[in-house]
Amino acid sequence: MTETILEIEENHASPSLRAAFGPDRKNASMGIGIGDTVSLTIWEAGPGGLFATSTTAADGGTTSGGRTMIPGQVVGQDGKITVPFAGRIRANGFTPAQLEDQIVQQLTGRAINPQVVVSVSNRVSGSINIIGNNVALPRLPLSPAGDRILDVIARARAATSSVENTEVRLTRGGRSSAIPFTRLLQDPSENIYVQAGDNVFLTENPNELTVLGAAGRNTAVKFGAEVFSLGQAIANAGGLLDHQADPSGIFVFRMEPHDGRRDSNQRGGRPTIYHVDLTTGMSIFQANRFQMRDGDVIYVATAQANALQKFIAVLSAARGEVSAIGSL
Repeated sequence: MTETILEIEENHASPSLRAAFGPDRKNASMGIGIGDTVSLTIWEAGPGGLFATSTTAADGGTTSGGRTMIPGQVVGQDGKITVPFAGRIRANGFTPAQLEDQIVQQLTGRAINPQVVVSVSNRVSGSINIIGNNVALPRLPLSPAGDRILDVIARARAATSSVENTEVRLTRGGRSSAIPFTRLLQDPSENIYVQAGDNVFLTENPNELTVLGAAGRNTAVKFGAEVFSLGQAIANAGGLLDHQADPSGIFVFRMEPHDGRRDSNQRGGRPTIYHVDLTTGMSIFQANRFQMRDGDVIYVATAQANALQKFIAVLSAARGEVSAIGSL
């Protein structure tokens, strides 16, 4: 393995939410949308108006007020709601303040100096979906102040105790990208704002590689941390077998994505083999710089001397002359 290859690997395009979804900005619109539940409260300045009501006071007299509360109604597929004496009024795309102005305009000339307050009790359009630990959580409405990924994860209580093995995936429109939860915690720039309609998935998905050949154990090695080197992988598999392994013949088999991104959604990839020679002191440093990925296969070659010993052993068994060949 050359220094050039190490530099290419270290500069390899790492998965990044910030890079995948462009400029970081707050939710583009907190307007009312189709499916939201809207409640209205309407006041009039004096008695005798459209919304005038009469109530009995404690002293037996009568007081008049012009407040009317209209129960919550869902914004229809046409984007409108019904307002008494005003008919169907468009709500989709308007903020509560803008909708208040629209209703006041429609009631002016009919009601006595009308005033309107609009409240959204169930914001479906301005919400996101969160799925954590294979459990779908209720839709989470976004706040007008803006919510980042860690904000919504904390509000939904979707975090898992196995943070080092957890992957956070964000899908928006036709794009999708995932990063380790540990990186999201360590790199503030990755804690981007979520947008209405986003889907956030938290899955425990430890990475896994396979070690074969003349290693201490032929086994699958799981690793959850984002940084896991070739040296660590070999150590986790019991190191190299004395008198059997060839330290100059360490091979890493990997499917490199065609587009160069580690979180690529492309199927397949380019079969790539990396050769590592651990017979020099500098190569140990290189092994600790070369980072492993999910699905990698490490093969430790057998030493040539060990191959000769195997050949002699087979020949000895066939001829029954173990001591003679051993002496030879």
